[in-house]
Amino acid sequence: MTIVDRIAKALGYAPMQGRDQLLNKLTKAMTYYIGVDSPVWREDNPEKYVEDGYARNIDVYSIVSYIAKKGSKVDIQLCRSLPNGEEETIESHPVLDLLYSPNPEQGKMAFMEQALGFYALSGNSYTYLLAPDAGVNKGRPLEIYQLPSPWVEVIGGDYRTPVRGYQIYTYGNSQQVQFTLDEIIHTKAAQYLWGEGQEKYGMSPMRAAWYSVQTSNSGYTANKKGLDNMGLLVFCLIKARARMRCLKHIGHPISSA
Repeated sequence: MTIVDRIAKALGYAPMQGRDQLLNKLTKAMTYYIGVDSPVWREDNPEKYVEDGYARNIDVYSIVSYIAKKGSKVDIQLCRSLPNGEEETIESHPVLDLLYSPNPEQGKMAFMEQALGFYALSGNSYTYLLAPDAGVNKGRPLEIYQLPSPWVEVIGGDYRTPVRGYQIYTYGNSQQVQFTLDEIIHTKAAQYLWGEGQEKYGMSPMRAAWYSVQTSNSGYTANKKGLDNMGLLVFCLIKARARMRCLKHIGHPISSA
């Protein structure tokens, strides 16, 4: 018991609860059924948001692309707070270098567009920090990448560490890659569906719009089938008219039946 707790108890107040006890009340019940070091299952299917939403529906593609492209053009500034309350803009810093040149395959705009796009589609963005395990740069990120958020799973922990890490399956779910907490920056949207680990993921905006997207896709599919069938109908009408002309030319009686 700390000196503060002793003074509080002497004054008639209950001792202040420690952080572990507070976390116990908040997370123990929710982590009980998940299991330690087990992947947390998602109720929705964010893969469909990409495959049947962004890659198939022109409305979803246009909205997500607009948000991601606009956001990727925003300049990133690094500022230092001064004792007088003002802010000083830092023009040169390794953090800025990393954000504007995140990895050999992407520049700042491409990286940010992908991060914002994944966030808009799945409600989650996972930034992988590639850092050496040893040497003078140990633990210092030299490159950063965006993991494909729809295929990333959170690995649950206990009530003290609710999240132990992250994992992703590649090459048709044949290869598993795991990441530690220090390797990932998980940015997630607010989640309002709690229980069974769902609170460990951000809620995707696509979840609320999914029925509308499916209805839209069904409409596009029906319209396409209609146009395809219309082409066949036109072909049959042309053939029928040609047959009628031929029969009329040779003097064959044409039945109206």
